[in-house]
Parts: sequence; structure tokens; C-alpha cells
Amino acid sequence: MAALLLGAVLLVAQPQLVPSRPAELGQQELLRKAGTLQDDVRDGVAPNGSAQQLPQTIIIGVRKGGTRALLEMLSLHPDV
Repeated sequence: MAALLLGAVLLVAQPQLVPSRPAELGQQELLRKAGTLQDDVRDGVAPNGSAQQLPQTIIIGVRKGGTRALLEMLSLHPDV
């Protein structure tokens, strides 16, 4: 249930990459700047110059579920 809720929240929180209607003449400069920001977001570059990446996997644990052991085993793997 928590995974379904998390998925719904992430789906709703996605930024809108395509405008819902054509831009007016006064909004062309704003759209150009927004496009530049979207390119930066896609590249993973933060405004302060640091690199950011979204996680590929989210591990959600429960009591006595072995989550700590899983995290410790993953931390030992050289590719993680």
C-alpha cells in the first residue's frame, strides 16, 4: 500500500515538460529560460554546481524484515 501511495505521489509531483497551451508573445523569453533550466535538471546539475542523481531503487523496510542486513550486504558490493 505504501509503494502504491509513493508511486502516486511521485507521478503527481513530476514537472510538466510540455506546456498545456501555446505561449503568448510576451512569454517567449520565459519559456527559453525554462528550457535552459529543464536541460540543467536533465543533466543532473544543481544551481550550486554539484551533481545530483535520482535513486534507481528505493528500499522500504519493516520491523524484523531484514532491511538492515540487505543494506549492509549492498554496501559491501563494489558496484553499488
